[in-house]
Amino acid sequence: MAKADFSLAACAPDYTSTFILLIGNSQKRLTIHEHVLCAQSSFFREKWQHSPRLGNTLSLSFPDIDYEAMQVLVDWCYRKETALKNPSVDPKKDGDNPNNIRRNQLAQVHLLATMFGMPRLEDDLTDQFRKHSKGRNMDPVTVRTVVDGQLPLCGLLRFIIHDLGYYTSENPQKYMNRRNQWSKAITDLVDGHPVFAQAIFKAHMEFLADETKEHPITQPICFYHNHADDDESCPANVATNDEDTNDE
Repeated sequence: MAKADFSLAACAPDYTSTFILLIGNSQKRLTIHEHVLCAQSSFFREKWQHSPRLGNTLSLSFPDIDYEAMQVLVDWCYRKETALKNPSVDPKKDGDNPNNIRRNQLAQVHLLATMFGMPRLEDDLTDQFRKHSKGRNMDPVTVRTVVDGQLPLCGLLRFIIHDLGYYTSENPQKYMNRRNQWSKAITDLVDGHPVFAQAIFKAHMEFLADETKEHPITQPICFYHNHADDDESCPANVATNDEDTNDE
């Protein structure tokens, strides 16, 4: 019987295996190492295991995906620190407000992270949104939500509730004003869920004004992230005062 090879060479990643991602209508090409992408994405692990490929290369086409958002995702996989902090700016897409441009692009990246099964990227994106919101220092456990128990809530959607709650707890009329400040990508993210906008408004009216009310739904996970709620190292347990915000 042949002995198993446990040498460093045998355990090292195969740097010759790559994904070729053809993005958008123009099919612009992005290349990423298989071991880098599969370490973060359950979707791409499944594709690599079960899709026919040419040698060590698997080509996949995504005509409906935004190229810039996918580029941010690829950069993040290589742990580039600036990937989420400095997204590219295109005033034609989102007006002249750099905060709206940032939100729009990061929201699109979040949609990709959800689509491709990348919970760590979802968490990092949620923290980026928190850093640029005046509501970032609110204690997450004080935020009350009333939603359908069958409705899946990712960390970013829970934070949107949090942010809207910060602006509407004193004056419910501010709800639509604040909601309209979010970029279209985030608005679509919210409105894409059945009765979600109505549930947010109901939550503000019934719970945010009364901290003594019992919440009907327990949260078995962290309010913002994909880990247990008792993780003391969670960024949500620490006020993020390291960056100023231009939110008004």
